[in-house]
Amino acid sequence: MPTHLQHGVCSHTFVRFQEYPDAKLGIFAPSKTNSMDPLEINKVEIRNLQREDYDQLAASFTRVYADGSDVFWTPEQIDKLIRIFPEGQIVVVIDDKIVGCALSIIVHYDDVKNDHTYAQVTGNETFDTHTRKGNILYGIEVFIHPDYRGLRLARRMYEGRDCKDLPAFIIKRLPVRLTFDNNYFNALYQGIPVGGYTKMVANMLDGVEVRLGEDYLEKKAEYDALAEKVIYTGPIDAYFDYQMGYLEYRSVRFETELLDKPNFQGNAAVNYTDAQTPWTRIIEHKWFEFGKDDEGHDLPKTVISREYSSEWKPGDEPYYPVNDEKNGALYQKYKELAEKEKNVIFGGRLGEYKYYDMDAVIASALEMCEKELG
Repeated sequence: MPTHLQHGVCSHTFVRFQEYPDAKLGIFAPSKTNSMDPLEINKVEIRNLQREDYDQLAASFTRVYADGSDVFWTPEQIDKLIRIFPEGQIVVVIDDKIVGCALSIIVHYDDVKNDHTYAQVTGNETFDTHTRKGNILYGIEVFIHPDYRGLRLARRMYEGRDCKDLPAFIIKRLPVRLTFDNNYFNALYQGIPVGGYTKMVANMLDGVEVRLGEDYLEKKAEYDALAEKVIYTGPIDAYFDYQMGYLEYRSVRFETELLDKPNFQGNAAVNYTDAQTPWTRIIEHKWFEFGKDDEGHDLPKTVISREYSSEWKPGDEPYYPVNDEKNGALYQKYKELAEKEKNVIFGGRLGEYKYYDMDAVIASALEMCEKELG
């Protein structure tokens, strides 16, 4: 029988008092019914958490962890965080209502660079591991009230930080070169398949029956009967009907536009990191193929896509896993369930709840094929 194919970081911040006076904006936010209802917002404020905020914070905790998750900070824990590291505890306030927070401590990188547990890093949630002499900011909590997700509020909490407040260790993530090489990656060979990934996948599926617009989980029994093994690349928690709770994801929304000009930005991708720009990057697709068509002719027009990052909620398409301690622990429970599914292979970012670049996910697929097919 054939094999059936089914397609399916915590960082925290020091924030000075900062307001976003977007008065009377008709902002559309996801509602609890997954429709788009107008949400009027008069003021968004980012500030440090205060002791007197606890009652509001607790109310938001109750909504965020309505599934019964045992993640609820006590007044004593919040008080200690404010006492030992006040500038590391941040809240976002909309019209005088606390709708999100980011909590963090400072630890030594050597203590977290290898495998570690949340309990080890936080001292069993006593935060005795916090030290001003540490060199890395460790996020212990980030949440946004469900009624206010999709407004990029988590990003707002991060953007108020002055660069001089960043631990020096963070800059080591970025490549620094005294050359004209402006690549982010240090890999010797960089590129994409000729014709792009769409053409590569089309070549792989040549002669294979492909069904689009199908929901594997709704017709699971029907599809499982088609093959000895199923390759499942959808969300692993969805596969098990979220029985252990929801994993968190980041989602992405695209706005694509055809422009009657040969060039918009001169590059395939330009990132935007300022607080005023609502999108995170703009992709100009033609430059992945050097601005040429299949016959090598210059393209007179260009297509751009603006990319908007957002927090995931049920009903959205998940793109990126949130690889923090809490989600990692929950994924391990799902992984144990997955290992009992002898006729299903879980793969990809969503199936393995793991961030993959394209080269790594292709390598993983090839390794899986060698293991399964010999």
